[in-house]
Parts: sequence; structure tokens; C-alpha cells
Amino acid sequence: MNTSSVAKQLGVSSSTVKRWVKQLKLNLDRNEMGHFTYRQEDVDLLMTYKEQQNEALLVYHEIAAGKEFARVGTVHSSIVDENSFLLNRIKCLESIVQTKADQVVAYQILQHRREMEEMQATLEKLEERIRVLEATQVPPSTLVDPSEQPINIKPRRQKKQNILQSIFRSSTQHSS
Repeated sequence: MNTSSVAKQLGVSSSTVKRWVKQLKLNLDRNEMGHFTYRQEDVDLLMTYKEQQNEALLVYHEIAAGKEFARVGTVHSSIVDENSFLLNRIKCLESIVQTKADQVVAYQILQHRREMEEMQATLEKLEERIRVLEATQVPPSTLVDPSEQPINIKPRRQKKQNILQSIFRSSTQHSS
């Protein structure tokens, strides 16, 4: 059987089946395409795991709703039975917590990957912009050294004195 047929049989998604296989560390055979192939024992184990998950979810909802922990009609004759019952419930709850933690980590990894891809795209744009700027830049060999440039200094023209200024200036100089 393949993953999608097992998922239909269990009433869950293919990704859930794959996640359960990973959590249970099942050693499954693979076909020539590298896809999992399931035997009936594997499907039975996954069905048991699903039932445990559902039971743990019911307990979780009971606890969250503030209901009594023990179900109606469940009688434990000894402390040993009660302890094993509680241990099974704890294992189920731990499984739910682990599943949720895996989902959170997977989401964070995807978010980081998206951010890395955005940074990579920005980096590529910057590198392309640098290449364009370097291509349009004037090569240093064509630049003229400032000491080799000709200096073009024009001498100042002397102002022509106004005739009246020269007369008044000479008369003021004589009177003093």
C-alpha cells in the first residue's frame, strides 16, 4: 500500500501519516520511486496510534473543560491499574505535545527559509547593481592626473580709470 491509500483508510492526510511514521520510527520498505510501502501490520500499528491520539485528545479536552479526569464507568481496582492508566494518558499527552512542537518547529523553519530566500534575492539584486555600476564606471587609465592637466589662468585686466576720477583724485592729492 502507498501513503495516500493508508491515509484514506485511516481518515487522515498523507502528511499526518508521514509524520506518524517518523514519530514512531517505523522502518518501512520503499518502492523504486523512493516512496513508502506499507504492510498490514504497519497500517494496524498506525491505526492503534491514531486511536491513542484521539483518546489523548479527548482527555485533553476534558482537562481543558475542567471536567473530572476519570470517565464515567471506569473503575480501577488497584493502584497498579490506576498508575498504568495514568502513565498511558501521560504518554498520549506527551505525544500530542510532541506533535504540536514538531508543527511549530516546521513552521519556524519555513518562515526562516522564506526570510533567507528574500535576503538571497536582495543580495543578488545588489550584486547585479554593483556589476552595472562597475561596468559604467570610467576606467582609471583614462583619467588624467591632476598634475598633468594644463592650467589655464587668465591675467586680470586692469580697470580703466574714469577721467573724472583721475581729475578729482589728482586735485585732492595736490591740496593735501
